[in-house]
Amino acid sequence: MRQNRHDAKTALPEARQARPPRLTLQVGQAMGMNVHSDDSEPRMTALPRIRPAGPSPAPLPAAPTAAAIDERGAAILDRIRKAFAEKGFDGASMQDLARAAGMSAGNFYRYFPSKLAILEALIAQDAERAEADFARLAGAADQRAALRDGFARRLAEDHRENGPLWAEISAAALRKSDITPACNRLGEVVGCRLNAVFARLTGLDETACAERFGAHGRFLMLLVKAAALRGPERDDPQLQALILDTIDRLLDDIANRAAGG
Repeated sequence: MRQNRHDAKTALPEARQARPPRLTLQVGQAMGMNVHSDDSEPRMTALPRIRPAGPSPAPLPAAPTAAAIDERGAAILDRIRKAFAEKGFDGASMQDLARAAGMSAGNFYRYFPSKLAILEALIAQDAERAEADFARLAGAADQRAALRDGFARRLAEDHRENGPLWAEISAAALRKSDITPACNRLGEVVGCRLNAVFARLTGLDETACAERFGAHGRFLMLLVKAAALRGPERDDPQLQALILDTIDRLLDDIANRAAGG
């Protein structure tokens, strides 16, 4: 009898070890966490880059769009812009960015699992704003005047708001080939919409405009981007007037070439 009790006691630890772990099926699993035994802490897996609150949206494309970013997400991106501009794209850690966004690191990773995801969200936000600007321009009676006014606004605002950030991102793109496609995406959007304006100005179709005036559009984008990189403290009315005069001459050249066949 004593021997049986002893055998039961020695077998108890082995039985505990042999017992399969119980799975904890809680809210964490529904939020995309790996489920482990009771003795381990759930770990978050990669979630969709942006998950807005409210009703389920339509399926998102591969790159996030600003339409998929809720109001809180847009505010988070605005704070991230400042952190990137201050610390640099490489210098700002994910913890720095989470702190700037006012979020815990774990919650921040639910929105943005990597710096590339953050960059894509920033570019999507800027592309959405550019689309809105060109949509307003499309309804203007004087396309040329509206385009020139749009460039004037960008020259006045970009160097204060986005210049330091895009200086950092442009430098990072030269060192990191994996972020180059994301950086090029905004230029592709703006270039396409700018070509549509040229088509309305000249009466040519967009294919012909792209062939004849594609370099004009790229030069305009390069000019505005370079002006934005001068930094927020460098207001220079004379330089801005010279840039706008150059834009006028470029638009004249497009009109003259189109009229001349």
